[in-house]
Amino acid sequence: MTEKPFMHIFYPENIEPALSQARPRPLPAAILVPDAAYDWVKEEIRAPYERMSACNPALAIVLSPLHQEVRKENGATFALIPEDGTFGKLPLYSVEDIPDWMGKDNAYFHEEPASEEQGSVIEAFFPHTAILPILVKPDLFSKECQQLSTFLDHLIETEPRTLVVCCLNGNGLSTSKTANKDFLSLCGLLEAGKPLLGALHSRQVSSLGTAILESVGRCKRLPGNWHLTGFSLRNNHFTQLPDSLPEEEGRYAWHISGFKGN
Repeated sequence: MTEKPFMHIFYPENIEPALSQARPRPLPAAILVPDAAYDWVKEEIRAPYERMSACNPALAIVLSPLHQEVRKENGATFALIPEDGTFGKLPLYSVEDIPDWMGKDNAYFHEEPASEEQGSVIEAFFPHTAILPILVKPDLFSKECQQLSTFLDHLIETEPRTLVVCCLNGNGLSTSKTANKDFLSLCGLLEAGKPLLGALHSRQVSSLGTAILESVGRCKRLPGNWHLTGFSLRNNHFTQLPDSLPEEEGRYAWHISGFKGN
């Protein structure tokens, strides 16, 4: 990746690659990683990449929630990519066209650390992989999720050796009772392969990445359910859902990791 002045704020300058390669996994594939500082959730970020460390993808698509308002001049845009190829080693826009609903604007990426953080992890694990970051508004409806899903399927059809990285948290920042409820609801729906938009609009889940998960869940080229493999809350790390969820002071978000498919 091209060095930028805001790199290395939320994560270390040097991220160690995989210590040992796992068995080869088929591509395309999708993984789920937290949207949080690397030093806080290193185990949950690294585990899905470790699992895919022998797959050697040609393209990594990083999907993460947009935390900013879309400017008026961008119109009905609900997903954004950089204007040029500065995030990747290969031309990012080799597909025939970019949809009208997708904006090309570098400015949004300067205050969204998830793309940079995951880009650095991808560089450590897969140094020859092109990287395409996509920022997605959190409040999408079914039509918009389907448009994003169709675009992802088109990208994967163009380059089957694709790893889709979903970068998000298990709930919106809230107090313990609401955070735990929303987190458990999201985990249950993901592992059961259930649609998520109804739960989002009825406030059963609150993750800013719910629309990302819904869109990826609709991708024909990414079949199978999500398998959740890591969970963390502040300094508490779990490899499976604990029988009793911690209740802590203040507002907090659960972090989850996992993979989609077999």
